[in-house]
Amino acid sequence: MDRTSYPHFLAITTRWKDNDVYGHVNNVEYYSFFDTVINDFLIRAGELDITAAT
Repeated sequence: MDRTSYPHFLAITTRWKDNDVYGHVNNVEYYSFFDTVINDFLIRAGELDITAAT
C-alpha cells in the first residue's frame, strides 16, 4: 500500500516529552496520535461538534 491508499492525513509535531533519550517516539504516544487524527477527521467530516458536547 502507498500513501494514496489513505484518504486522510494530519501532520503532528512531536513535543520533547514524546521522545525517549534516543530521539524515538515513545510507544504510548502513538495512541494519542491516533486519537488526535481520528478526532480531527470527525470534526472535519461534521460528525463531531466539539462546541455542542456536554
